[in-house]
Amino acid sequence: MQKIMKYAIAALLVLGIIPAGSMLMASNAGAPLPAPAYSVTYEVQPGDSLWGIAAAYGTSAAAILDANDMEEDEFIFVGQSLIIPVSPNNIPGQESTLTGVYVVQPLDTLWQIARWHDTHVTTLVEMNNLAGTDLFTGQVLKVPTLNGAAAQPVPQAAAPVAEPAAVTAPGNPTPMPPAALTAQAAAFGQNNPAPAQPQAAAPAASGPTAMPPAALTAQALELAGGSAPAAPAAGAPASAPAGPGPVAAVGAFELGGQAHGFGPETWDAMRASGMTWIKRKVYFGQGESPTEQERLISAAHREGFKIMISLSRYPGNMSSNEIDDYVRYAKWLAENGVDAIEIGNEVNLPTEWIVEGTNPEVYRDLMARVYPQVKGANPDIIVISAGLAPTGGFRGQCNPTGCDDLPYLNRFVAAGGLDYVDCVGMHYNEGLVPPSATSGDPRGNSLHYTRYYRGMIDMYWNAIGGAKPLCITEIGYLSGEEWGYVPPAFNWKPPYNNTIAEHAQYIAEATALSATEGKVRLQFVWNVDFKAYGDDPHAGFAMIRKDGSCPACATLGKVMGVTP
Repeated sequence: MQKIMKYAIAALLVLGIIPAGSMLMASNAGAPLPAPAYSVTYEVQPGDSLWGIAAAYGTSAAAILDANDMEEDEFIFVGQSLIIPVSPNNIPGQESTLTGVYVVQPLDTLWQIARWHDTHVTTLVEMNNLAGTDLFTGQVLKVPTLNGAAAQPVPQAAAPVAEPAAVTAPGNPTPMPPAALTAQAAAFGQNNPAPAQPQAAAPAASGPTAMPPAALTAQALELAGGSAPAAPAAGAPASAPAGPGPVAAVGAFELGGQAHGFGPETWDAMRASGMTWIKRKVYFGQGESPTEQERLISAAHREGFKIMISLSRYPGNMSSNEIDDYVRYAKWLAENGVDAIEIGNEVNLPTEWIVEGTNPEVYRDLMARVYPQVKGANPDIIVISAGLAPTGGFRGQCNPTGCDDLPYLNRFVAAGGLDYVDCVGMHYNEGLVPPSATSGDPRGNSLHYTRYYRGMIDMYWNAIGGAKPLCITEIGYLSGEEWGYVPPAFNWKPPYNNTIAEHAQYIAEATALSATEGKVRLQFVWNVDFKAYGDDPHAGFAMIRKDGSCPACATLGKVMGVTP
């Protein structure tokens, strides 16, 4: 009942029925909450995030939630009055201890400065009355301090840690897995452990933990079961005609999941699985407000996760003005803390993108516009090309009705598309056999590469010559066991495709292989917690099953080293 009242108040504020800032959230029956020993009252402004407010006042998001009797999955709204618990040094009358100054250095961005001071771009814009996010060297900015401490300048790194020559994208946030990583995933499926030599470590990024635990390597190799292939020869060309090319060292393998809910059930399942990322698909529309995306970013960071947003749009032709807005929207996401962005979704299908999007050269032109804007706003963001629909339905061709993924990818690469990505997106969500299998699929056209995890990895890796890492933005195995059937369009192996046990086992085996072969940077399970089961059986792919159990949490947790 209390939560219903809060949402009702939020709706009335949005509609203007209650004046913004005219009331505090109540714990029950309208009685105001007792204030903490030291507190201030803050009215939420457009663009605010809970994380940014907490950083500005030297407290934590959790402390603000507790002070206002809010649930951890609740979002703040414009006009809401919040009680902010603060330290004795930050009580009213001592405002001077709430801010410090920072002198802008060459190549600084507002996003970097916000991250260094544990605050938000919007907060810095408001504190300094900035008209935008452009800065100049020597500019003096007010910055929030933590617990009243004086702000310290954050200089540029004097000398970055040397990275291997194979690195093709600057600013990647995480190091390659330590030698131990190879030991832990490779024992889950077959003989595919990680390269013999670990890559040199890049500086670790602040924020959610990215490195897999050292224990992960020993266990995953045991789970995948076998010996590693020889490391690629030094200086091997990126376009080697046969076999995989050199591994692009962009950071340690990390696991995430696409999720619908941002509540305790979802967070707990993801932590139990060893996930450090969450994915959310966002449909862009011209003139759409990014407020909801800011809430998603803040919620993910508050829970200790990085967030990848797949920025798609509703089908239809995109005008030049809409393309401009799309680029600005992607840049805004980068400025406001999103950790990775996928530019589009299954752009080889006009039903998922734009009619011109089935032309790989047109998509390359879009990437050429998006990439410098996004990377300029946040050099550490991972820019991912759209995961393509795995299909052979267009007879190996591209035409106005759609395009098979292999010819699409080949043309994108030939047009220079790899110059505008940090990671090449890939989808694989129709598996019926173990990830180590290369034959035995029960459907027609059983030799097509899309039937197999191994077929997809090899096809993509060879098509790009190993010049960039892969990001599997969707991987899933469908089981309709609880329902006893699968809708006809998805009924690839009657009566319900995979069993629940196979669903959990295959996801873990694929993760073990991805974690150890050095080709996959990020992998997102499709999906963690979707509930709908109908003509499009989302819940049949979900890790959290119909009865609330999560068998895949246990198998993934073992691969990722979070459970014995």
